[in-house]
Amino acid sequence: MKLIFLDIDGVLNSWEERRNDHFLPDCVARLNQIVFATGAEVVLSSSWRNLVHEGHMSLFGFDLLLRTHGFRGKLVGITRQEPEDEREDRFWQIADYVRELEGLESYCILDDDPRAFGGRPGVQTDGNGLSDSDVLLAISILGRKAPVQPDSFVEHLADVLPDTQASELGPLAE
Repeated sequence: MKLIFLDIDGVLNSWEERRNDHFLPDCVARLNQIVFATGAEVVLSSSWRNLVHEGHMSLFGFDLLLRTHGFRGKLVGITRQEPEDEREDRFWQIADYVRELEGLESYCILDDDPRAFGGRPGVQTDGNGLSDSDVLLAISILGRKAPVQPDSFVEHLADVLPDTQASELGPLAE
């Protein structure tokens, strides 16, 4: 299993352009490139996770929000909340999440805040969203996935496009 710990502000949007209230399509496309190249799944580590923790949205709802902005990967979890009375660097929450997992092959933190890493593997964006060089670095940290064999192509499509029914694949499914 490979995981991306995803921050939103400064990664999928830009502080500089004051566009931190929505997702930039180029940045979402770059996140998709990382997901497709590595097979990694996504864990939300952003402060946006509090929408789920505080009951304003479910994990499914947040996944839907990402999908409406072009995300084609799989959101599988969120990191825990900060302790109520203190400000905590994000890497502690990520460390706790990783500690609970079995079978983790690699992970990469995508964040614009240098305090999010704590010496852990990741890519610090410049606050203007994911860049092409950020994508290459994240892929090198996570490692590329094995190439798809022709006989498993339909199964691969089902993984990449989970909402697609085999019947919708037409001649490929036969």
